Amino acid sequence: MLRLKAKELGIKRIEGNERGGFVEFSEKNRVDPGYLIGLLQKQPQVYRLDGPTKLKFMIDLTDRPKRLKFVDDLLEAFSSHLV
Repeated sequence: MLRLKAKELGIKRIEGNERGGFVEFSEKNRVDPGYLIGLLQKQPQVYRLDGPTKLKFMIDLTDRPKRLKFVDDLLEAFSSHLV
């Protein structure tokens, strides 16, 4: 389910671990860049860019169900902010 959502948004890869993870976008992704900039500005302690296509998130995700929910919620937020 998460892979299908990610693919529809133009996301190539998502990785998560106990300390966070990243979302790697394809060049032709559908997520509004303005929304991503807003995330970076509003929550710089959580989100950071790593190159032109990778959004890192740094948050305690030691609990696996919490990690899956975080990624699912992030994809839902992306789905609400498309170009």
